[in-house]
Amino acid sequence: VRNTQISDNARAGIVTAAAATGLTLGGTLANQGNNIYGNGTHGIELAGGAYTGSSIVGNRIVDNDQCGIATAGGISALTIGGTTATAANTIAINTASGIQLGPGSYTGTTIQGNTISLNEAAGITFAVAGGTATGLVIGGPAAGAGNDIGDNETAGIVVSAGTYTDTVIQGNDITSNVLAGISLAPAAAGTVSNLAIGGTAAGTANDIVANDAIGLLVGPGTYPGTVVQGNRIQTNGSHGVSLAPAAGTLAGLVIGGSAAAANTITGNAGDGVNAAAGTYTSTTVGSNTISSNTGAGVRLAPGSGSLTGLVVGGSTAAGLGNTLAGNTGGGVVAAAGTYTGTLVQGNTISGSAGGISLTGAQQIAVGGANSNLGNTVSGATTQGLFATGTLTGATASFNTLTGNATGATLQDATGFTFGNAGVGNRITGGTLGIVARGVLDNSQVLGNTISGAQSGIVLIDARGSAAGSPFRVGNTAATTGAGVGNNVTVTTLALHARGALANTFVAGNIFKATAAGGNGAALVNAANLTLGGFNAGDANILTAALGNGLYANGACSNTRVFRNNITASRNGIVIDNATNLFVGFLNNTSVGNLVQYNQLGLF
Repeated sequence: VRNTQISDNARAGIVTAAAATGLTLGGTLANQGNNIYGNGTHGIELAGGAYTGSSIVGNRIVDNDQCGIATAGGISALTIGGTTATAANTIAINTASGIQLGPGSYTGTTIQGNTISLNEAAGITFAVAGGTATGLVIGGPAAGAGNDIGDNETAGIVVSAGTYTDTVIQGNDITSNVLAGISLAPAAAGTVSNLAIGGTAAGTANDIVANDAIGLLVGPGTYPGTVVQGNRIQTNGSHGVSLAPAAGTLAGLVIGGSAAAANTITGNAGDGVNAAAGTYTSTTVGSNTISSNTGAGVRLAPGSGSLTGLVVGGSTAAGLGNTLAGNTGGGVVAAAGTYTGTLVQGNTISGSAGGISLTGAQQIAVGGANSNLGNTVSGATTQGLFATGTLTGATASFNTLTGNATGATLQDATGFTFGNAGVGNRITGGTLGIVARGVLDNSQVLGNTISGAQSGIVLIDARGSAAGSPFRVGNTAATTGAGVGNNVTVTTLALHARGALANTFVAGNIFKATAAGGNGAALVNAANLTLGGFNAGDANILTAALGNGLYANGACSNTRVFRNNITASRNGIVIDNATNLFVGFLNNTSVGNLVQYNQLGLF
């Protein structure tokens, strides 16, 4: 059927009553295509079955009252379009989807090279009702195989629940669609299994670019064997990838997964990846390049609910960490909520105002138990890590924070563990190592190494609100010994404490300043602090070869300096107009400080 105008019919333009062998609708030569428009239902309606040797090529299928092309069931061995310009169909301005695919087997069926645009629903819709759409190729790696899917009123491609074994969406240009480039929408109890969006081989990447809202939208459901790999998800009007399980389950999906499978998620007007509340069983976002987005690189946004089980990154030994660079809203941002089993690991984060931000993020794990699981954060103009709010059970360990203005800031952060015995964080360079302010009930800073900054640990009104909820820097009540204290070697101030510091304990650390006039520890108007303690493991080592091991000035009401080793300094202890300070303990020599091997012991 060639060079025929099929228009303005009350029902479909073309209907196949059964599968056909050797049928050609249109053609690849000039004037062979049909003009199929203005029909009352579909432009072309295909019965299910095997269409061996059949093709739909070179047609103009536009302005029909339902879909451009619709299949009642699976169709095998059919070619829709092709890899040459003359084979392409134009499927546009239809009232429903450009192409709607029913359930069944599509083995040997290809949809390639077509322009699918300006339809009032999706460009392509999988309407398989929980059945199967197996063996279908949409696009492909060959030159000219990709479809141009743009300017459709919902999504470029909508995938409903079903089994998609050997179905691939590859090499397409998916642009300027209103809702999303690709929408995975299996519904809460549905399954999208074994679908490949993109791939690892040359030519398999989809360009999901400049859609009005979201690049890839993922709804609730389970996704065993479904992968999103190697795609370019760029300059979309909102998020690059939106994981939206609607507080339900989003399970088994892999976005990226290896260096060869990395997606490039860049330049989007929202977040690179935005994850909402839900349960993310076996779902990973790993190995991707996420850069230059207006929002965060990755934003975890449970809305004060729960976001559990999601893995952002993974072991660097397996190449699973994401590269997050230059995102305006920060590298990884976790809002208030519960994050049981959610891991942020092995990522490289650079060039943002802030690296990792935790606001009331409970039970989240940032880093891990070995260096392969730690995140590397560099070049942040504010801080490498920021923590605030109720952070019960949240941990940050084995991360490397280097060259940030401040390594880490704890601001009114309760229940947070920064570092741990033997698995502390490494902070290098910058101006400040760790800054702690405000109420820090049951938070602790343990086992970290800080070097190359001007100041190491800065405590400003850092306090526990009650004796039963202390803030600890170094040894905890339950843990003492090697690997628990922090090891701080900086230029000017290894420890700087000032303000109200009730129920704050600094014990078992090494504080070393290297610059002329530097201080191992400087207490300035520092009230109610305990530096050292009663137990053998509580001793801090304070040293400054060209300055003061301990310097104290101002109102230091009820601040106690017990059992420290103040050594190898120009001046061991300098007390400069300090009032109400206790250095040592009355009638108890075991709690006294050891001041030795200094040029001057006490000044």
